[in-house]
Amino acid sequence: MLHSTRLAVLVIAMVCAAGVSTAHAYEGVVVFHQPGANALEDDFASVHLPAIQEAAAGLGFETRVIDARESAPEEVGITPLVVFQNHRGRSIFQGRYADSGKVRHFLLTSRHVAQGEAHRELSDAPVWPDGRALQVAQIKITPLEGTAPPDFDESSFVATARDSALAGLDNYSTRDSVVIGRADRTFYFDFHPWRDADGTLYVSSAIFSQFNCHEPVWKDYQGSVSAPWGNWPEAFGKAAANLQREVVRLRGESEVGDGYTPVPAGTPLVSWADLNLRLPAAPEGADISAGGTVEPKHWTIDDSVFESDPPVQFHFMAPLDNYQGIARQAAATLTLDANGSLAEASGSVEVSVASITLGESGLDSMVVGTLLDASTFPKATFVLESLGAPDAPLEFGTSVIAEGTGSFTMRDLGVPLTVRTEILPIFDEAGEPRLDTTTSFSIRLMETWNIEGPPGPAPANDTLEFLVRLTLKPAEG
Repeated sequence: MLHSTRLAVLVIAMVCAAGVSTAHAYEGVVVFHQPGANALEDDFASVHLPAIQEAAAGLGFETRVIDARESAPEEVGITPLVVFQNHRGRSIFQGRYADSGKVRHFLLTSRHVAQGEAHRELSDAPVWPDGRALQVAQIKITPLEGTAPPDFDESSFVATARDSALAGLDNYSTRDSVVIGRADRTFYFDFHPWRDADGTLYVSSAIFSQFNCHEPVWKDYQGSVSAPWGNWPEAFGKAAANLQREVVRLRGESEVGDGYTPVPAGTPLVSWADLNLRLPAAPEGADISAGGTVEPKHWTIDDSVFESDPPVQFHFMAPLDNYQGIARQAAATLTLDANGSLAEASGSVEVSVASITLGESGLDSMVVGTLLDASTFPKATFVLESLGAPDAPLEFGTSVIAEGTGSFTMRDLGVPLTVRTEILPIFDEAGEPRLDTTTSFSIRLMETWNIEGPPGPAPANDTLEFLVRLTLKPAEG
């Protein structure tokens, strides 16, 4: 009798334990937020959170909002932070929370495949420990333009310029190696030096978000920072201090979703289970073996979106950016390397010149028919030669920003070209894999093609800026 009683108690205990482990499982969206912490959090709560909740509800998901002021899981280094979880795993949104369309793409992707475990590792990187999070700066210094002094050494100039810029970033310290987590943030600092004939160095600069490598979130292209050549490193230090000040401002005031509130380093840790956010068990027969990495190696263009979203947009540089147009037809290929990464990827983009329009028939006739001579030269092409991307497989839901080099050919005349590219693997509405790609670059018209732009100041009247947005699908065969 005693034995039977003990057995019954044991069975009841096991059932209760099983009930505890599943009763608090959750599938859906989790938003970490610090209500009332600052104006950015207030704006998120009133404007962006409702849009995220609506996007989640449209896909059949609940949204739970967690106050991170008192405690938060280890992975939560900043707020606002959007997380999705189901039986496949837990994924952290890396994008602008103000873009509910991007959040929706994230949810579409994450419900099919969870994020991988790999994190990005950088070497020789300036890092600012910001509460629980890390903010990382990526520095780019372009070659000196204007009048170079005698015996000028470009490599020595860039090295000294970088050291001077780092000295101006006093919130940051350089680490030999740093691992970037899903809730850490990166800003790209661009410096553009120009020296006049009198020996004054001017430094223009810009800040790019890790979520958009095409439009700067802040820029000073007027070269307002300068120094005499005898003390030229000082200009880089001043420009860097300006960028740091603007990043601090953007961190607290960004209206496009680049801002964040760090979770204080001393905030107590709490487990997901303690928040009643255990991962749910997999449905019977469900396949959860698929990882977050992209499997297809060969990709081609998905032109089904061209009518509503033209693949190519272009305009002359400001203040002549009212001269703008689109190309309505393009073809493209991309082949990942053997590791499924972009490190040694190859590809090309081909644009139909006849599909170019500036929205005015007379202007189209002159540009397409006369200047570009579409009947003789029907295609403009870009062939990718190398892409400065990490040697790691692409992961669904995680964008990669890289700088590519290649050759751009128009009217059978080619020029070397550097492009900024962002590639985001996603799933579409039907659950099919896609690569959402965005590329930007600029070309000068007169020197190579002898094409005269609109009347106006140089170099704006000679510089065309392009934005190429393509959706790629797995190639057949």
